[in-house]
Amino acid sequence: MATAEEIRVWLEWAIGKKLVVLPLIRKGDYVQKGSDYWIFVDDVAGVLVPFRRAGGLNIKAIRAHFTKRLTKGRQNEYYDRNGTPYKSGVAVALSALVRDRVGECTEMSVIAQLLAQELGRESYWVSGFLRTQNEVVDTFHAWNVVFKGDKFWIFDSAQNSILELKGVQNNEGFVELVTDSETLKYALN
Repeated sequence: MATAEEIRVWLEWAIGKKLVVLPLIRKGDYVQKGSDYWIFVDDVAGVLVPFRRAGGLNIKAIRAHFTKRLTKGRQNEYYDRNGTPYKSGVAVALSALVRDRVGECTEMSVIAQLLAQELGRESYWVSGFLRTQNEVVDTFHAWNVVFKGDKFWIFDSAQNSILELKGVQNNEGFVELVTDSETLKYALN
């Protein structure tokens, strides 16, 4: 089992910078969405009901559920109206986001992390800035890394730039991050 720090170093070498890696999200946790907004994980069992599927994570179900995207203006409006003060911004309960079907990459990746944990898979929630061809893209993104078979895979429920960056996804929405232990060893040294 890799540590969260090993995963962070590996991912920063491969695809991003200023990454946060969480190996576990639990009820009562606050997960940061950008700089001013937070998600409060208020109910794990209840929020997973629409997303459960026997045998695995369902990228299509997660993506299809969140029908209202949060553009910059809508994010401020939704979070400010429905949130409560937390740190330097506001926090919104995950159950409210699921109920209202409001979300983007952060909300979707939190749901994916909770599902992976429920399935007993080694998984990590990741957020930060992406880069392509060693160039940082000024886009905040959140996704998951899941251990499946004998490899780590990117699971990007928002099907955003990581999938475009790393190539073709398989039918479950997974993209292989590193193909062999030598590449991983190089990234960690």
